[in-house]
Amino acid sequence: MKLHLRILLALPLVLFACGDKDDDDTGGPSDSGTTDGGTDTGTVEVDCASRAADLGTGVYGRVMWREGNWMPGDGASSGEEWPLAVAVAGFPPLTTADTVAAEDKPEAYGRYLVPDVAPLATTTADADGCYALELPGGNASVVADDDGAWYCNSFSAAGLCVVTVPPEGAVQVDITVDYMAAY
Repeated sequence: MKLHLRILLALPLVLFACGDKDDDDTGGPSDSGTTDGGTDTGTVEVDCASRAADLGTGVYGRVMWREGNWMPGDGASSGEEWPLAVAVAGFPPLTTADTVAAEDKPEAYGRYLVPDVAPLATTTADADGCYALELPGGNASVVADDDGAWYCNSFSAAGLCVVTVPPEGAVQVDITVDYMAAY
């Protein structure tokens, strides 16, 4: 009898947790301009490719700040993002031996000082976060300024934030400064 009562009491909770899902709910971007399956982050889609038109070889893209809850799934997300008008630099491929962790923001993983390596080139992203950086073909570390430190959240055997620049033309490299975001 007690087991049947427990099952009957738990049944409404199970039904509530499962809920009714719309047939067209795929968990992806919706038609309302959202980027996380339902929460409008206010981010406007911007095409930064026009910035690459004057490049011989190099990289172009958009620098964005991201913070808050970006967890996938149903429900409200507090995640927000906006463009950053900051310096962007291309270095020869950097390794951890070339860098020193910036300690002024201990919660900020991925912030580095590069004391002994000069950048190949630098530029500044515009108000939409768009940038274009002339770089020679080959490998380069592409990083964005974050209050006096260089931000990089991508690591590989080739180094920190290494991208391959084509011998002709440009490649898109978007940079998201996201140490204040939860995924």
